[in-house]
Amino acid sequence: MTGAVKRYYETYLQKWDRVGAVAPSSRFLARAITNHVEPSDSILEIGAGSGAFTRVLAGKVPDEHLHVLEVDPERERTLRQYASNVYLTGALDFLDAPPLDLAGFKAVSGLPLLNFEEDFRRTLWQRLFREAGVRSIRQFTYSPVPLFEEEWLADRGLTARRTAFVLLNLPPAFVWEFTRAGDGPTGPA
Repeated sequence: MTGAVKRYYETYLQKWDRVGAVAPSSRFLARAITNHVEPSDSILEIGAGSGAFTRVLAGKVPDEHLHVLEVDPERERTLRQYASNVYLTGALDFLDAPPLDLAGFKAVSGLPLLNFEEDFRRTLWQRLFREAGVRSIRQFTYSPVPLFEEEWLADRGLTARRTAFVLLNLPPAFVWEFTRAGDGPTGPA
């Protein structure tokens, strides 16, 4: 077992409710959730965890365009190998006093949102789109249906589309992209 995998499982056993998966995200999921990212994009990664998405994002955008949120300080050193802009804070705390203007950013989320209360999920999405002005959010989940009902999204001027199903992940995962209605997709499905 590699050191990274061992650390993942040690963390999982201690903080399973925040980790949310039985194995680290696969490279196939990392590619699927980041395939819309262009070198000119500014990216906010929420819930970087073990850095599976961070590694791929770091290869796609310049360091100054990649901003990474993680709540677990034990993961900071690993994440800083790939990005210098690592913020150790919860997503809502970060949005209370963001250190940068997030308008137009593409967000990539590794948060295990199905482990959180629906109120938290809705508040986070509303604040990211309405207050912060992000362009899109890509989120993975183990559910084949979006995190929010179509009516709730429509009432807020948002749309959801499934962009990928990643069989080569444990467990298999779906990637969803959320955008403002009318903005259209931000990249390939």
